[in-house]
Amino acid sequence: MALLVVCAASPSRAQIPGFAGRSIEAQRALEDRFLSIPSDTSALRAVRWLAAAPHLAGTPEMRVLADSLAGLLGGLGFDVRIERFEPWLPHPVHVDVRMVAPEARSFAVREPPAGSGAADTAAVLWNWLAYAGNGTVEAPVVYVNYGLPDDYAALDRARIDVRGRIVLARLGRAFRGVKVAEAEGRGAAGVLLFPDPSGDGFAAGDTLPGGPFRPSWSVQRGTLMAMWRYTGDPLTPGRPAVAGEPRLDPSRATNLPRIPAATIGYADAQALLQRLDGAELQGFGGALPIRYRTGPGPARVRVQVEQSFEQRPIHNVIATLPGADTSRSIIIGNHVDAWLSGGADPHVGTAVVLEIARGLASLARDGWRPRRSLVIALWDAEEFGVIGSTEWVERHRERLSAGAVAYFNIDTYTAGTLDVTGSPALRDLVWSSARVVADPVTGRTLAEEWAARANSGERAPEIGDIGAGSDWTAFLHHAGVPSLQWTMNGRGRYAVYHSALDTHDYAAQFVDPGLKHAPTLARVMGVAALRLAQADVLPFHYARYADRIERYITDRETQARTAGIGFDATELRVTLDRFRSAAGLADIRALNALSGIDTTGAATLDAVLPRVETAFLAEEGLPGRSWYRHPLNAPGADTGYDALPLPALAESIARRDGAAMRRAIRQVVESLRRAAIVLEGATGRSAPR
Repeated sequence: MALLVVCAASPSRAQIPGFAGRSIEAQRALEDRFLSIPSDTSALRAVRWLAAAPHLAGTPEMRVLADSLAGLLGGLGFDVRIERFEPWLPHPVHVDVRMVAPEARSFAVREPPAGSGAADTAAVLWNWLAYAGNGTVEAPVVYVNYGLPDDYAALDRARIDVRGRIVLARLGRAFRGVKVAEAEGRGAAGVLLFPDPSGDGFAAGDTLPGGPFRPSWSVQRGTLMAMWRYTGDPLTPGRPAVAGEPRLDPSRATNLPRIPAATIGYADAQALLQRLDGAELQGFGGALPIRYRTGPGPARVRVQVEQSFEQRPIHNVIATLPGADTSRSIIIGNHVDAWLSGGADPHVGTAVVLEIARGLASLARDGWRPRRSLVIALWDAEEFGVIGSTEWVERHRERLSAGAVAYFNIDTYTAGTLDVTGSPALRDLVWSSARVVADPVTGRTLAEEWAARANSGERAPEIGDIGAGSDWTAFLHHAGVPSLQWTMNGRGRYAVYHSALDTHDYAAQFVDPGLKHAPTLARVMGVAALRLAQADVLPFHYARYADRIERYITDRETQARTAGIGFDATELRVTLDRFRSAAGLADIRALNALSGIDTTGAATLDAVLPRVETAFLAEEGLPGRSWYRHPLNAPGADTGYDALPLPALAESIARRDGAAMRRAIRQVVESLRRAAIVLEGATGRSAPR
């Protein structure tokens, strides 16, 4: 096969990455029809319907909502099925938190109804943390700031021991499950978490009802599952939670805490902090008008937690618009379960997905059929630990690894400018799609707003790294499906996260006023999905990935140098050069295929380009957490959510473990080598070694 270099022309509206000249006009017409469909009126109506009542995963109310959504999508013309799983889910039975010394005081264990549109079902208004250990503990209190390793180091220097104590930690800076795992690992008897008003209350602005911020009695619910170890059903890691699959005994699940933990508002936290003696440590202060002393004591607390654990049914709604090639699919998803009514989390995002579905259905009714299949996925039990999507990926992993082109996720967003994280190879797709959608406030394109925020001039900004915490997790980190998380931020405010106050009225007043940005997100995500569905050559550019990996390597060199560890990156860079060369050859073949010079290139690249992400995966997984299989990125164990590039390498350097560091280097080298070989297979010749 002859490889010819075809120079790309300067960007213009007439061009679309991945499309030959003969296809561009038809694609533009298709996109223009799609762009006319999403509407803020429709999105607002959807949020009011979806968030009308509580629908916790594993309840009859959630099943009713899943059935209703399936009926809606079926009525639009999608092929719809509901997939059921039975994971190990807790529901709250009883929570009690009270100070027993130096005086008696009962703390609030339920949130009151929030007024218009509020959740008012008593059974789910408990202030609770899913998967906390059942039991009753009573002990003196120690305030541990954010409850992260640096905070415990400061406590150690002050000779303050948390063993046998109940620790009080403020939320923020890391996933709440990390805080409980840290406390348990250090011998604490229990945990109380609270939202300090420095970032989650009156210090940030006016509280409800006058403003968007959390009042003193409001709490943050949430799961405590150690999602940096694995997501999904705790008892079936790596396997779907269905009949016939072996299950762990709950005591052997490595992603569950064992100690009781509860969540309280900052008024109750203030009452505790005012009754602590001990040191005032630097950096431990918050916004409450008190001295933040560490204790231990004299405040003493009793915490009682009772949850019922069962294999409870959950239901994913999977709606497909079949393509001419049903072996290839683009999947667009969001979760639909909520701690209570879920006005912002998740249903502003659900409304976006439904607007995309309406747009695609309108095209299909006009006789259009996609080249590759398009799938709308509405996940259950995300709030408990990204369970519904993980179980689905585990059930269909081989098919997804072979045929999924990409996964697009949306969850909560706030009105503002576009913000996308995920697979670097899809950056050009995101940028080109953002160039044809207008910002609803400024009238400039989303691309212009995005570039202005990133200060990138007229160049496409980088898309950010992606960790864990929502439904892309299993797609990218376990199955190797190229994934993007889409959101917006900067103008709206969402400051009652996982509270009874998260209603449809709150979402429409503060998060995205009037849902004006919902159709905008639907348009840009929908255009990107249509381009992947229709492209003559899939617009993946792995040279972008090579640039990102180069930065990762440089960052680890700096980390090792700071730690005083010898770090030889020679083999990493040699293998990266091979990968970069193969990526360049694939780009050349794509250009030749689009120009008509190479008549077989499009089919070859279509089969190969999405599989490069899969090739990165290490079958043995990361050290100590084999479910995570992507050596280039994973959530950090110290944050639980945030991306940690070259995770095994970063962790071994942090431990100053030379042997583990060398093994981590070898794993990354092999990952890059596998991906280079896949790309070389798409070009017909090997890149220089």
